[in-house]
Amino acid sequence: MKGKTIKLVIFALVSLACVVLGFAVEPFEGLETGGMRFLAVFVWWIALMILDLVPMHVSTIAACLLCVLVGVPDAATIAFSQWGSNVVLLMLGAFGIAASLSASGLLRRIALTVVHVAPKKGLAQLLAFELATMLITPWIPAAVGKQALLVPSSEQIAGRLGYQPHSRAYTAFFAIVATATAAFGLCFLTGHGSVATSLAFIPYTVDWLGWISRTWVYLVVALGLFTLFLVWYFKSSAK
Repeated sequence: MKGKTIKLVIFALVSLACVVLGFAVEPFEGLETGGMRFLAVFVWWIALMILDLVPMHVSTIAACLLCVLVGVPDAATIAFSQWGSNVVLLMLGAFGIAASLSASGLLRRIALTVVHVAPKKGLAQLLAFELATMLITPWIPAAVGKQALLVPSSEQIAGRLGYQPHSRAYTAFFAIVATATAAFGLCFLTGHGSVATSLAFIPYTVDWLGWISRTWVYLVVALGLFTLFLVWYFKSSAK
């Protein structure tokens, strides 16, 4: 209770500072009154998210409404017109399909099948798990969702091969999950939630193949270097 009280006090002070910033401070160079008020709302929104007083989606909607209320120019059009855009609808559909795939167990079955087919040697199992992770990565936008699906599998495979927790061989499986779900997910239009933020700033429409046509070089190079690192890291654990 004490911690929440401190957060509320901090939030009240930040809110007061934002009111002063938006309505009493002279606009900074290059900004007009509307720009200053948006800056104040932006700082207020960041503080609200950091303090975690309300769910993130609530704070975001509140910030959009506040932009309209304080008179940020064209706020109603800019903030709310995107809710029906192709990007938003695409991500809604992607999250829905991802939830269905995860709940059905299909993606987990694909991952386990790939690992089951591979030779029952440590390095082969590791690379097979990397392949399985890359097959799953494009279809779940939320990194946390992918990790929730893959971490138990990586633990199961590493344990079955006899690797001790905290050993290099054991942690290599978790390195695959962490790297693939975050870094490589960005290469796919539906592979990471932050891609939607990037699309909001692109002035033209990008489809699924169009996105990967712009990211495949990064994907190939990064995946190749990461695989070489995995091989070295895994083999060094046996010495």
